[in-house]
Amino acid sequence: MDPILSLVNLSKEMSVAPQLTQGAGGNTSVKDGIEMYVKASGFRLDEVGHKKGFVKVSYLPVLDYLQKSIGNVTADSDLKKFVNKHIIGEKNFLPSMETGFHAVLDKFVIHTHPIAVNQLLCCVEGPQIIAQIFKNIDHVIIPFVNPGYYLSKAITDLLPTIPAVIFLQNHGLIVHASSEKEALELHQKVIDLLPPLESDFTFKLLEKSENSYELLNSQLKDINIDLLKNTFFPDQAVVIGQNFQFDSINTEATKLNLSISGKNVINASYKEALAILENLIALKSIYDFSILNKLTLLPIPIEDIAYILGMDMEKYRQELLK
Repeated sequence: MDPILSLVNLSKEMSVAPQLTQGAGGNTSVKDGIEMYVKASGFRLDEVGHKKGFVKVSYLPVLDYLQKSIGNVTADSDLKKFVNKHIIGEKNFLPSMETGFHAVLDKFVIHTHPIAVNQLLCCVEGPQIIAQIFKNIDHVIIPFVNPGYYLSKAITDLLPTIPAVIFLQNHGLIVHASSEKEALELHQKVIDLLPPLESDFTFKLLEKSENSYELLNSQLKDINIDLLKNTFFPDQAVVIGQNFQFDSINTEATKLNLSISGKNVINASYKEALAILENLIALKSIYDFSILNKLTLLPIPIEDIAYILGMDMEKYRQELLK
């Protein structure tokens, strides 16, 4: 088995944007002996190649660390330092902030942010619906916990037996398996069992000038400010945040400019504009699904949003978008 080839294959299969991942969200890993190849932080899944987009880590010490850790106010930064100490080879990039739970799980791990999953798990009723749909499949639903150390610790605490399908409220999906084929098939099986997506996922970024793009997608024509007042998944906080305005005369003053006329503009690099657009489409799809099915949207608490925005790894990811 070529672990790098497997990692590239997993990443390519999961790089369907925005349906499965948005921006640099989601991550993959493959273990080979005592080494683990994991997607590098800040890279899109479609950027993972044979010589880029991943980091090699000695994962057994990370697993041991998480099993013994009891957590404290610096738990996240402590885990980051510990993981980075166990990078093998060049340290040009940092491994995913979710390297912790990758170390704990099976040989092949896929973590995505599927809209089909999040349109349920960003709603109050979502866990109950998920439990009913997957009643014949071994799975676990983890209530919202901040990414990084706390999510990795929550998954570690499921040992010794962790279900192969892990749903993360207000976040996404993890599957893990002993083979590449099994991991891919399991991920697809989960998606196939969920309500089908009915949104329009065709989109385009029309360049207006350098680092300024108009967003073209039919879903976003009726987006409104109320939708953006709350945050429903971590990448919304990081990628979109509160840096937006509606129907402003000066569209250069803010990164994201939305209009009731449907002419929406992003002032950012192409990579960042693409991430914003994909996350906007995911957000609008979740909102539309909740309205159509009379579900109650479940925002992430404000204190958790503040925590996420203050994370070193999230700041690092934001820098890589520029």
